[in-house]
Parts: sequence; C-alpha cells; structure tokens
Amino acid sequence: MRPYLARIKEIIFKWKEPIILLLTCILSYGLLIPWLGLYLDDWYILWSYRIYGPGGFFSFFHEDRPFIAILFWLTSPIMGLNPIAWQVFGLMTRWLTVLAFYWTFCQVWPEARKKVFWAAMLFAVYPGFKQQWISVFYGNSHLLLVTFLLSLGFMVKAVRDVKRYWLWTALGLFFSIYTLFSWEYYFGLDLVRVAILWVILTQVEPKWVKRGLQTLKHWGPYLAAWGGYLIWRAFFFRSVRYDIVLADQLRSAPLQTVFRLMQTAVQDIFTGTWVDWEQIMHAPHALEFNNQTTFLYWGVVVVSAVFIWLALHEKKGIGAMDEKSGPIWGKQAAGIAMFSLLFAGIPYWAAGLQVEVNFPGDRFTMPMILGASLLLCGLIDWLVSTRLQKTILLTIVLALAIGANFQVANTFRRESETLRNFFWQLAWRAPGIKPQTTLLTSDLPFNYFSDTALTSPLNWVYKPEQDTPDLAYLLMNAKTRPASYPALLTPDTEIEKGIRNTRFKGNSSDELAIQFIPPGCLRVLTADDASLPETPGYMMDAAKMSHLNVILPDAETPQIPVTQFGKEPAHTWCYYFEKMDLAGQQQQWQDVITLAEEAQKKGYSPTVVSEWLPLVNAYIQSGQGDKALAASRQAFESDPLIAGRLCTAWQDTPLDKTDQTAITAKQELDCRE
Repeated sequence: MRPYLARIKEIIFKWKEPIILLLTCILSYGLLIPWLGLYLDDWYILWSYRIYGPGGFFSFFHEDRPFIAILFWLTSPIMGLNPIAWQVFGLMTRWLTVLAFYWTFCQVWPEARKKVFWAAMLFAVYPGFKQQWISVFYGNSHLLLVTFLLSLGFMVKAVRDVKRYWLWTALGLFFSIYTLFSWEYYFGLDLVRVAILWVILTQVEPKWVKRGLQTLKHWGPYLAAWGGYLIWRAFFFRSVRYDIVLADQLRSAPLQTVFRLMQTAVQDIFTGTWVDWEQIMHAPHALEFNNQTTFLYWGVVVVSAVFIWLALHEKKGIGAMDEKSGPIWGKQAAGIAMFSLLFAGIPYWAAGLQVEVNFPGDRFTMPMILGASLLLCGLIDWLVSTRLQKTILLTIVLALAIGANFQVANTFRRESETLRNFFWQLAWRAPGIKPQTTLLTSDLPFNYFSDTALTSPLNWVYKPEQDTPDLAYLLMNAKTRPASYPALLTPDTEIEKGIRNTRFKGNSSDELAIQFIPPGCLRVLTADDASLPETPGYMMDAAKMSHLNVILPDAETPQIPVTQFGKEPAHTWCYYFEKMDLAGQQQQWQDVITLAEEAQKKGYSPTVVSEWLPLVNAYIQSGQGDKALAASRQAFESDPLIAGRLCTAWQDTPLDKTDQTAITAKQELDCRE
C-alpha cells in the first residue's frame, strides 16, 4: 500500500501547480454545477444542434463568426444536450485558460515561476467576467483564449529556441490566425506581443535601438496575420451583429470622436481593473447567518482562504519568493499589463460598445482578464515589502474573489429555478398551444435571458419532436419589440422572424399575452385583464391582442425534459391557480371551485390579488352569489385597484340584476353600467 501512496504523493507534487489551479477554479465556479442549467444563447445553440446536428453550426455562425463554428462542431457531439456536461466543460475550459496563461508567462519569466503562479491564481478568479455559467458559448470561447495564449507562448519559445525558431513560429501563427478569424474579442489584445517581446529581449539586448529592431523582426509574422485579419474584417466581411462604427465617426467628427474614445478607454480600463477587483469587498455582513446564502458565502470564503494559504505560504513551495527575479518582475508585469489594457478594448470601442460591471456588458472584460490579473499581481510584488505580507494580501483577495464568483453562480442557480417554474406554470395553464402562435410578454424575472433566447426552450417544451428549422412558436417582448416589429400589435398581420438559422412565420391573430412576475403566478391575459393593477401599460395593448383559442385545453400536459429543465415543481398554489384558470376558460365552474377548495385545505392562498379572479368568476357563473360576494370583498380589501376587473366579472353574470348580492357587489365596488 505504501508504494502506491508514495507514487500518488509523487504525482501530486509533480503536478501541484495544475492541481491547485484546478481546485481554485472548482471553488470559484464549480460548487453549484449540479443545480445549474442553460442560459441565454446556450438554448438556441443547442436547439440548432438538436435540429441540424454539429454541421448546422456552420450556418448558425456564418453571419458573424464563421470560423468559431469549427469549435462547436467538435465539442457539441461530446457534450450533447446535457446542461451539467456543458457546465463541467465550461469549468474545465476555464481551467485550461489558466494553465495556458501560467505556461505562457513561465516562458516569459522562467526565473519567476512562482510569481507567475500568483498571477495565474488571480487570472483564475478574476471577478469582472460574470458570464462563466453561460457554458455552451463561453466554454467554447475559453478555448479561443487558450489558443491565443498558446500563440503568445510559442512566440516566446521561438525567440528563446533559435534552432526550432520556425517550428515554434509556425505553431504560434497557426493559433494566432485561428483565434483572430474566429473571434474578434482578442484583436486588440494581440498587440501585447510587442510588450512581451520587448521584455524578454531586455534580457539579451541592452541597447534600445537594437532591441526595437529585434522586436519588430519577431513581431513581423504576427503583425502580418493581424493586418490580414483587419483587411478581411474591414473590407471583405461585415458582421450582422457588430458593425464597425468608429471609422464613420472619425470621418464625420474626428476631434470629438478621438476625445470620446479616450474617455471611453480610460473609463473601461478603470472598470476592468479597479472597479471589478474592488467589488469583491462588497460582501454580506459576517453576522447575517440567518440567511442561508450569506452563510454559504462566508463558508466558501473561509474554506478558500485556508486552501489558498496552505498553497501559497510555503517556504520552499509555490508561495515562496523568487529571489532570482528580484524587484524588477513587478515593474515588468505591470508594464505588460498596462500595455495590454490600452489595446484590449479596440474591438468593442470600434463597434461603439462599452465595458460594464454587470450583465451584459461584463462580457467585454474577457480580453482584459490578462492585463487586470497581471497588473494586480505586479503591483503587489512591486509595492508590498515582505513575502508574508504578499501572501496574506493575495490570500484575502483570492478568497474574496472566489466568494464573489460564488454569489454570481448563485444568481444563475436561482435563474434556473425561475425558468423551470415559468415553463411548468405555462404548461399547467396551456397544456397545448396552437402551432405558429406568438407569445407576448415583458418584464420577465430573468437576468440571463432574452425573448429570442426563450423562444428555443418554448419550442423544446411544446414541439419536442421538431426536426426542421421552422419554429412552431415565437416569444417576443411586448415592451421593446413592437418598435421593430409593429405587426405584433397590428391585427391580422403576418409575422416573420429569423433567429440565426431558424425561422418563424405566423400571424398576429394567433397571439397569446402572458405575464410572469413572481411571487405571483404566471397569468394568461385577455382584453379584460388590461385593467389589472399589476398589468403594465405596454402589456395592456398586448392583452388586447391575446386570443385564448390558441390554447388547446384538451391536450396532454407537455412532458418537459427533466435533463434540460429540472423536475416538475411541487404542486403549491400556482399549480392550482393555473388549473383553475384553465378550467375557467372551459367554463367548468365546479372544477374551479373544487380546485380552490383543495388548495385552501392544503394551506395555499393567492399571492397577488388578481389570482382571486378565477374563483370569483366561478362563484358568479355558478350562481353562488354569497360566496362570490365574500371572495370579491376579500380581493378588494387586498387591493382596491382590482375593482375594475371585479366589476367586469359582475357585469357578465347569470345572477338576476335584482339579485341582492349582485347589487351589493356593484355598489361596494362602485361599478358603472
């Protein structure tokens, strides 16, 4: 047994840096993976894969990033349609970016491997990029960061290994060209090669002029590749997603554009460095242990701090100071970092976009991760005196960054739960929906979804057998889309919408307005619901376009895939409400009453005032005036603004106009005939 243990110990010691970096990534991004799902673009990426197979990615990306399709073509058959597999994939590719960073900068500073390891730890937990868990897209995108970093590493190896110069240069060029043509994000960051070459040539060429010429010589092949991509992107290929607006702005107002560009650059660099690192200090209060999420956060921070301290505080291990590198390392690292940050934002500055702290603009920090982590590590090494002080500071920063990433991961976990509730409540309310129906909604409680992204899971739920690119259902935002798609609110008008390599064709006569504002239940709206107190103004117009006849009440409740959506939620109030609303649509008034009584026996009750309406209407329509009046009073007392909708229910009543309960109800609600 002992020889095996000795062998395991030997392997761990040999691969301790990759193992520690992997554990750091798991603490930062992997703890909640079993409870995560699919988000934003991931849904229609996998929907396309489900219909077309891996070959479909070439049509999926042909309008904006044609070469990135190769990665999806390779990775999708391995991961399939399983969200957990993709989350693990995203975690592992993030780890690969960290390993590529560590390997590359160990080529730059072979005498400062331990300080590079510090930078790699910071690179692993960088808190500015908050979309890690959109794993299908960004898992593949991480692979492009790997190829970019490898191209830098091979460039450095070519300089240091003259005998194999062209071998390493060929490999570096291959990875550089593929990265540039696949994804525009690293176009500006590619210029960091100049700073890296300058630093490594400092070690062999003290004279500035000769060093500059040597830098240009080694940079030349990569500059040619960079220029080739620039020409292709500017003159031969125009992306439908991101248009280059900077050139037009420079022609029309050069001075104002340059000044605005400088302001944007300074602000974005400040956001991607100081602001994104500073936000890790905004932690929940340590004494708020009554909150489970806060307790878990501090647990993760403490465990991470202990782990990091053991990994870094080692006199002869990873955390030990590199005496040979001296104080110059911190200055060089900070210099390369600042150079990279100055150019990292070129792609989105050219497109008129800007870095943001939160979703969705935080994705533009991806090319800044290198500079932001290297800058912080360089400053710590440069400005902090002793090894112990550096280790303490690094431990604090790394542990808090891991905690911050855990908090963001938890928002994704909650989002998955909300998405599951949304689709199950829709399925309970509408067991079937007529094909070619458009669903109008707005203000959904999602941070990481758009209406077009939700169209894919909508089709996945209601037409799981679909194998053609023609979408059966479309979900559109009633607040923002009518400006670009006025047909949505124009009666009997054709609706056509393309989402990547899929298409929808329908008619505005087949629309259904829905509203989902938790803790309230999902509601199907009609024209009568336009007066509800919780109905926003823009949903009033959508409600008037809503047609209940697109709901197929006799269809079987969809078998929502557990793998993608999770298990069916418990049958609490919203289950009963949706079934009551469905029974009311079919005028099955006794079923409505039975469902309401069953829910009340189990201790469930409406969460918002409008959820009383199916029961009130059922009592009225079944002639149970006393119970209808009591339910109306209870709803009115909860929110007097419901009076208009209650009046509508009492106006359309089988109760005789001389019935006292009807008269009383109309008087109390101040109804007007």
